[in-house]
Amino acid sequence: MAAVDPETLKLALKSPVDFWNSRYGQEEYAYGTEPNAWVKESVEISRQLDSSISLDVAELGAGEGRNAVYLAEQGHRVYTVDMSEEGETSQSGMLIA
Repeated sequence: MAAVDPETLKLALKSPVDFWNSRYGQEEYAYGTEPNAWVKESVEISRQLDSSISLDVAELGAGEGRNAVYLAEQGHRVYTVDMSEEGETSQSGMLIA
């Protein structure tokens, strides 16, 4: 994990919305497009228990939507929210119907 410079940390603590808007306002996706390991592992475990399971998932702090996309691709209904307008704008380009 990359070290966070002091100015970035100050912005994150002073204004979380501005911090995340800055982070998600870049050309590239901040965390890539692959789901995080925990989400992927949780889906795999739930499929082992019941392969037909389909959930309603609320993702708070969804950022650019990479986990939401993965969950939707697995057949779950996903609802997202994020404090960052930039994150939600990125979601609109990434999310599937």
